[in-house]
Amino acid sequence: MLSWEEMNMFLILQCETPLGKELVQVRPKSQPARAVLGLAKKMGVTVMPLHPGIDDPEMANQFFVEVPDWEKGQRLCNELLRIDQVTAAYVKPPDALPGAF
Repeated sequence: MLSWEEMNMFLILQCETPLGKELVQVRPKSQPARAVLGLAKKMGVTVMPLHPGIDDPEMANQFFVEVPDWEKGQRLCNELLRIDQVTAAYVKPPDALPGAF
């Protein structure tokens, strides 16, 4: 069984509507979108819509990134939160039964 530190985790990213719309474009033009995607590329991860194809503007602004460990996820969160239009970023620990770790 993998320890908590060895399990992949997910980073949840929330942003303002203009950035959310650009993050799903093939070639985003805004500086914030380029900053988010460039940071993800630099760290070897991919930003994906949490609710792909949804019309609800609040849910369309939510994304996830699979991160290999808590430390890398926290580093990515700290960097993302410095980018204009990013409103929240946090690492979601893996799902587990209470007391499993």
